[in-house]
Amino acid sequence: NIYNSLAAFALSHQYIKDINIIKNALEKYHGVGRRFEFLGTYKDALIYDDYAHHPTEILKTIEAARIKYPTKKIVAIFKPNTYSRTLALKDDFIKVLSMADETYITPIDCNREKQSDYPNISSDDLVSKIPNGHLLANDDITPLTKYHDTVLVFMSCANIYTLEDKYKETICKQNI
Repeated sequence: NIYNSLAAFALSHQYIKDINIIKNALEKYHGVGRRFEFLGTYKDALIYDDYAHHPTEILKTIEAARIKYPTKKIVAIFKPNTYSRTLALKDDFIKVLSMADETYITPIDCNREKQSDYPNISSDDLVSKIPNGHLLANDDITPLTKYHDTVLVFMSCANIYTLEDKYKETICKQNI
């Protein structure tokens, strides 16, 4: 965001000489959705959503969480979106997802590729290589409800919001 703001400032300054106009515009900008978007606090866990679906994006999201919450446990929840990307970037996914204190990975969720065309990759291939890696099978969010004073970061370009909603609903029921 800082680099994007600097680029926007530099470009704007070529056409708008009044720095106050640019400054006011940048102050009003609130970012885009699904980029380290804070969804709220449930019980005492902080919930974030991010569109991250590539190792570089996942890395930056986990780094941002560590910078913002240096003393809290970071739990990554990742839903891989394609078999081809997961296979091609498997080692990179393992490396960056290992940076979280705990990592939960759902089965690969892809509507444009067939699993039968990629028999050499599954979410288990990532989970088995990630320290503190866990498979979040059948969208069962129960394991996530045990975390307290933790940052949970849901990441995917797929429909991970269904897991987020299920998590929030479950936590709210537990608080009743």
